[in-house]
Amino acid sequence: MRKITLFLLVLFFALPLLAVNADTKKGTGTGSNTDSSSVPDAYGYRWKDNNDAGGPAYNFRDTTSGPSANWQRVTGLSDDNNVGPFLLGFNFRYYYYNVSRIRIGSNGYLLLESGSDVNTSPLNSGFPTIPLPTVPNNYIAAYGADLIFGVAAQPGKCYIYRNNVDSCIISYYDVPLWQQAAPGYNGSHTFQIILTKTDSSVTMMYKNVSGTLQPPASGNTLVIGIENITGNVGLQRYSGAPPTPITNNMALKFYYPRSTTFTVKDAAVSWVDNVTTGGIFKRTGDTLNVSTRIANTGNVPTGGTFISSLAIKNSSNVVIHTDSVTVPALNSERDTLMTFTKKFIPSAAGRYTITVTTFLTGDAVPSNDIKNLEMNVVTRNSPWYTLAYDNGTNTGGISWAGGTGAIAMYFVPPVYPARIDTLRYFIAANTSAVTFIAKIYKDDGAGGLPGTQLYASSPITPTVGAFNAVVVPGAITVTSGGFYVSWVMNGLNIQIGEDISAPISNRSFEGFEPAYAPYRNGSTNDPMIRAVIKNPLVGVVNTNTEIPDKFSLSQNYPNPFNPATVINFSVPVNSLVKLSVFDILGREVKQLVNNNLTAGNYSVDFDASALTSGVYFYTITAGGFTDTKRMLLVK
Repeated sequence: MRKITLFLLVLFFALPLLAVNADTKKGTGTGSNTDSSSVPDAYGYRWKDNNDAGGPAYNFRDTTSGPSANWQRVTGLSDDNNVGPFLLGFNFRYYYYNVSRIRIGSNGYLLLESGSDVNTSPLNSGFPTIPLPTVPNNYIAAYGADLIFGVAAQPGKCYIYRNNVDSCIISYYDVPLWQQAAPGYNGSHTFQIILTKTDSSVTMMYKNVSGTLQPPASGNTLVIGIENITGNVGLQRYSGAPPTPITNNMALKFYYPRSTTFTVKDAAVSWVDNVTTGGIFKRTGDTLNVSTRIANTGNVPTGGTFISSLAIKNSSNVVIHTDSVTVPALNSERDTLMTFTKKFIPSAAGRYTITVTTFLTGDAVPSNDIKNLEMNVVTRNSPWYTLAYDNGTNTGGISWAGGTGAIAMYFVPPVYPARIDTLRYFIAANTSAVTFIAKIYKDDGAGGLPGTQLYASSPITPTVGAFNAVVVPGAITVTSGGFYVSWVMNGLNIQIGEDISAPISNRSFEGFEPAYAPYRNGSTNDPMIRAVIKNPLVGVVNTNTEIPDKFSLSQNYPNPFNPATVINFSVPVNSLVKLSVFDILGREVKQLVNNNLTAGNYSVDFDASALTSGVYFYTITAGGFTDTKRMLLVK
């Protein structure tokens, strides 16, 4: 599916040990050696199809039946996304390292992961030739084309089969190609990818391939092949527009080399602070110890220790903090967690860039030697925090041709509990005068993706060229983890703004509701979506101007809590208000309020970081009114 911007149109084996049903016959493929003619790649991989001498037999395995312990339906696939990771159940040798996990892409491909390596970059239109150093890398494309899941009335499904010993099969059933014209899809594609541990082979079975690729100008080309982790080595069976050499009842196999002279000496920064190197939020005065994972992604030992450096720049691009660590010698496929010892305490609010770099003599792949992490610092004593990754300047726009796409930003607040007050969306264009919908999701979905829906607005008519504020009703509070703020198109030609200035958060996601995946341009663009949260560590706050008709003290939330909680109370007339916390022995441990307050509804935050787990009581006295409630601190 094509993503539209203001400046660019892109859219959006051995037989298994446990038997599965097989459909075996001689293929009808042409056996054409269109691109590689079975010439090995630089590592030594070769391919053959079922019409080549010594090639694989066509043997499509039905993975929709059999023991439920071995196969499962792959859910969450939609348009131009991938889901996972899925454990293979064994180590699979792929090029010069072992793969233990895969992600499954809606466009007919697998992304491979090993160790701490996280690979989420989508394979989308226009589909690249192989090899190509730019991302994505480290993938297997069985039918890399603009396929589509999740559209009404189309039957596409995907299954994964694992015997957890030596075989894994990923099967696509009846998946159509995406089309611009109604109904938005055509054709049907049933094929599978077989990973076999015993010979490290990659086999593809094509049971049915039918449907019309759009002209190459639309980006709907096809690529079939394999590529290594750095994108400098790969083997391509086909790339381009129709007609293709892939036909019904065809088998294609990529053979692992018996020996290779190909060597790579390579140290890489796998991540900084978190496994996705996703943007973080801190408060002024917070202490930051930067951690990073350094990996040997080559196939030879590093040969000794080497240095990894840390640099932190402020919003003026001035280096204000540096440090370095000595990384121990690493064997191939090994990694290590390193923590820089010099602490960083931000004194000023703003955007910061944290950079970690490795320096290994003879390193073959400089592109993976450095990673940047965006850090946004908010003022510690402010009553409200604005969580934002953009710099406020719009440089483009994002939308989808189908008019039903969605973009979400992921936020992890700097302190808990975080009460979400307002959402802000910069609307870059709206030439069709349509609406959008604002949503909030908890990060409790599979793999930390959007899960429980916390809020959905009614359709909103936006103001173009400005941030549109959406006030969140009620008290939506996050007590751990993070949350997603989503923007959902409600028709064609409405666009959310985007910021392309560094640093980039890597916290953006796209999809069709409710399925989301990392945004295909998430390494270069930050959609302009923000969240305003209440600072739980700033004293008593008058939550609204409505005058209550009586004194009251509410139960704290969350309860049980760790380490902070919120207490609400109401006073109908101007009063001296005292609110204190007591331990189970009746000793006052914290005085929260001792002030003359005007009539109103109030909220006060209680931070129990200095207290031990246990039962506590809080008591209010105001204008002759007294009340006490119980709360539980669990650490």
